[in-house]
Amino acid sequence: MDETAFLSEYYSKNKHRGLEVIGLAYEYSTDFHKAEKTLRKFQTRYQVEYPFLNTGVKTSDSLRTEKTLPQLTPIKAFPTTIFIGKDGKVQEIHPGFEGPGTGKHHEEYKKWFYATVDEMLKK
Repeated sequence: MDETAFLSEYYSKNKHRGLEVIGLAYEYSTDFHKAEKTLRKFQTRYQVEYPFLNTGVKTSDSLRTEKTLPQLTPIKAFPTTIFIGKDGKVQEIHPGFEGPGTGKHHEEYKKWFYATVDEMLKK
């Protein structure tokens, strides 16, 4: 939730620069309509303007990332941010999120994130 709030704010301030963000949703139900309803509530709560893709895979499925991102090494930390360049290639994978409760680690993360995205947008 902390990462969603962070990304949502960053996206709304930087989408004009060509930034795109897509969230992958792993829900409790594989029923599309139930999952969509839950996802819409989440998007509204955090004022998320970027799209989410419903993966159709349950959060409890231990192979969820292997099923949805088979070309990547299995992702075990959630959230994980995958940075994809304008060329469509993975540039960086960052597991976890150092949220506001981590103090100086959050500030360091933000500096790293901003620099990473700025560099990618220049290319």
